[in-house]
Amino acid sequence: CYDGTCKAILSEIKNWVTAVDGQSKMFWLRGLSGSGKSTIAMTIAHWAEHEGLLGYSNFPLIAKGSYNDSIKFPYLILHHIAYRLSKFDSSLTESVMKA
Repeated sequence: CYDGTCKAILSEIKNWVTAVDGQSKMFWLRGLSGSGKSTIAMTIAHWAEHEGLLGYSNFPLIAKGSYNDSIKFPYLILHHIAYRLSKFDSSLTESVMKA
């Protein structure tokens, strides 16, 4: 997002991300096509990565063109998520290696 834009929604999402409540979390961002959902999601992903909070983001995988192969995509995305999460949290590495 451009500096100074989307302050309210970015603040809401950042507060939600950093809240310590012991709950599993999913934030559903919805809106009309072209309303900026992807831009907000990418802004939050960059912020969370900088803060050391991001376990996985699918933007790099999609940007590499893997999204275009509908047969391979589920296989690629699951392996990519497992790899990235094990890099983010080394306690997951052994389980990922076994799987």
